Amino acid sequence: MSLETAIGTRRLVPKKSRDRQIAETRMEIDPRRTYAVISGDIVGSSRLDRDARAGLPGILKQAAAAAREFLGDAIPLDIDVYAGDSWQLLLSRPGAALRAAVFLRAYLLDRAYGVDTRLAIAIGGVDFVPGDRVSEGDGEAFRLSGRLLQSGDPARRMQFASKRVPDVQVWDVAFALIDAIVTKTWTGKRARAISGALRGWPHARIAGLWTPPVRQPTVARGLEAASWPAVELAIERFELEFATI
Repeated sequence: MSLETAIGTRRLVPKKSRDRQIAETRMEIDPRRTYAVISGDIVGSSRLDRDARAGLPGILKQAAAAAREFLGDAIPLDIDVYAGDSWQLLLSRPGAALRAAVFLRAYLLDRAYGVDTRLAIAIGGVDFVPGDRVSEGDGEAFRLSGRLLQSGDPARRMQFASKRVPDVQVWDVAFALIDAIVTKTWTGKRARAISGALRGWPHARIAGLWTPPVRQPTVARGLEAASWPAVELAIERFELEFATI
């Protein structure tokens, strides 16, 4: 039996070729720019059964891929999921971080049967990101985000940190208010409607997220019950505030 037969259609890639592929995917970091890093982990993952835990990385990757579809180059690399229930996301446009974070929570609440994630957003510099693994990156934003997730308020699921933002405490309060809205009032159906609204979709298109599609007034009631106008106002203000940082 030949080696190729033994391994099926998989082909061995020489080390030099692998190194070249990694170099080609390495993100070019601009030391003059400011980035955002979101670090997160799944809430209560240890209480999930084995099949549910095994499916979490795939759902997180689907959520991030959907976010990249409407946020474009603001998310230059795929989400990095590690240790089963932990993840990191890098954003080259810090102003998009809050919309991305809320979208990930909405997607999980809808698609993962109510599973939620804690997360910490940090804005700052980035020193390097080797290859395409965000979790292997380092720099101010990585350190702030990781430390906040580990040592921040365990009762909160959204927190904010930065050494470059003068009103960081004000924004952290805003994050706490958004967190309370999401945690206390978002059901799976409301989160589904929110996931469409975050993309900027009209009610008619959001209604198509259900099979069969729901009526547009149903979408409007769901968004209102989820306090979407208030959440949207905070997200848009965050985008404006950090558009040029």
